[in-house]
Amino acid sequence: MDPDRVLDRLLETGVLVDADGDSLALSERFRDARSERIGELSTVDDDEVAAALREATGGRIDPADDRQERIRTLATLDALATHGEFDAETRLTLLPVLDEFEADPPRESGVPQAFTPVTGSQLVTLLESSRRAIVYVWRDDCDPCDVMREEFDDMFPEPPEDIALLAVYGPDAMDAMDRYDVVGAPTTLFVSEGSIDIRLQGAQYRELLETELEHLRDQ
Repeated sequence: MDPDRVLDRLLETGVLVDADGDSLALSERFRDARSERIGELSTVDDDEVAAALREATGGRIDPADDRQERIRTLATLDALATHGEFDAETRLTLLPVLDEFEADPPRESGVPQAFTPVTGSQLVTLLESSRRAIVYVWRDDCDPCDVMREEFDDMFPEPPEDIALLAVYGPDAMDAMDRYDVVGAPTTLFVSEGSIDIRLQGAQYRELLETELEHLRDQ
């Protein structure tokens, strides 16, 4: 594909925008569409995600044992499909092109296995579109965060189908932290219909987490 024509097409379809007259960036509309799809996929089991990605890419892209990357790649392809109706082959070609316009990806090193790492802006979009969600806020060099990560790994060996599990690195998402009145890490938010139902600060006993999980499911 002609590189100039590719950029023109991405601008025409609203995937890219002229950020400041001198550079291009992924549009907010495209990011929101992808974030919403990430939220939907966060409750799908690993086998279904892998199968959907194989089908979407003809088996050419399948990040081994990396659930987050599979979900992100599939969500990007799906968002492209809704912007300008790019065909399957073109969507694959555009993946490395879009990588050049990405902001820093969300931190993953302290994220529980079943949780999807998100940025602050992605978190806001996902909570506005998810019926139920649990948000885990973490930071580096935090022993209570390590305790919570282990608790969540035990609680959720697989992502549940009815609740979005989201994890955000607090120091990189201060605007979102202010929006949701998060003042430290670890913090766990139980969210129903976009509103904070319960806010737990610090490491928590498993019994309390399971009680709040049951309450959230009753909402």
